[in-house]
Parts: sequence; structure tokens; C-alpha cells
Amino acid sequence: MRKLLLLSLTILLFSCGYSELTRGETINKMNREVNSFLPQDFNNGIVWTKAINEDNLRSVKIYEVSKKGISIVENNISKTQLIQQLKSVPKKAGYKISQEKRIILVFRYFYKNTLIKEIIINPEDFN
Repeated sequence: MRKLLLLSLTILLFSCGYSELTRGETINKMNREVNSFLPQDFNNGIVWTKAINEDNLRSVKIYEVSKKGISIVENNISKTQLIQQLKSVPKKAGYKISQEKRIILVFRYFYKNTLIKEIIINPEDFN
């Protein structure tokens, strides 16, 4: 479970060279970097399939969940937990860029093409 969260949050760790970019450009750069190693199978019924930019406002992470992973998503993944994991990354690397650029983080979990959970973290949620 911890591996799932930590890998999911690596999208925010690529912080070099973002200061001069717009919010949309920042999201696109983060997504290009992370999409290069997707899909990522966490071997627990959850596969991170892609990262997308929605309206130059939201950095969206898309996960495919098998029957095996449904209980993990429903019972173990929450907004509070994701915020805590982001805050635990040294030097604020887990959320500093999204907070500075006002990027909304969205985590979407699908089972058989049906959305089963969506978690939205706004930049002010880190305060």
C-alpha cells in the first residue's frame, strides 16, 4: 500500500525547472516525465495507467482497479492519507509545486471503466 502512495506521488518530485513555467506547462511537464514509466502495476489490484492535464488546472492521475484492488481503494485510500503522504516527502517536494502553481491534484480510480472513487486535493488543503 505504501508503495502505491509513494509512487503515485513521484509526479510531484520532478521539481527542477518549473519556476518559469505557467501552471498548464508545469502540469504538462510533470505528466510527460511520469507517463514515461506508466503503466505502473502495484501488484495489489491497482495499476496507474496515465497522468493527464485537465483545463491547465488539474493534474489528474488515472488508475485501473481490478476486483482484488477495490477494497484497497475503498478502505485505504483517502484525501487525508494522500495529503499526509505528500506532506511527508522531504523539503515539501511532495506538494510544493502544486501549491505554488495552484494545481489541483485529482486521483481517479476506475473499475471496468466505471469511476469508483475520485479524490480532489486543492492547493489550500496543504495548509
